[in-house]
Amino acid sequence: LSDSDYKDIVKKQREDISKSLAYVNKIGLVPKEKWVMNYPYGSYSDKTIEIARSLGAVAGLGVTAKTADLAVDNVMALPRYDTNDFPPKSTNYRKCIE
Repeated sequence: LSDSDYKDIVKKQREDISKSLAYVNKIGLVPKEKWVMNYPYGSYSDKTIEIARSLGAVAGLGVTAKTADLAVDNVMALPRYDTNDFPPKSTNYRKCIE
């Protein structure tokens, strides 16, 4: 990946996040500051975190199925459970109660 290609990717990420944020702000779903980033498919990089923070994100959610430990986990890359981690699709939720 060339330096130019990397810069283009970073620019596109910033544009995509900014456009999405502008839309959800406009329709009143998300505040302009102190919002939570849900990384598409759990995919993010340090640069993605930096961009999200610079645009007002206070936390970020990945797709690792486990209980978050705020004393240990990076608040911008928190694990979480989603609907696919519960019956009938999965029993991953049991990790948090065992």
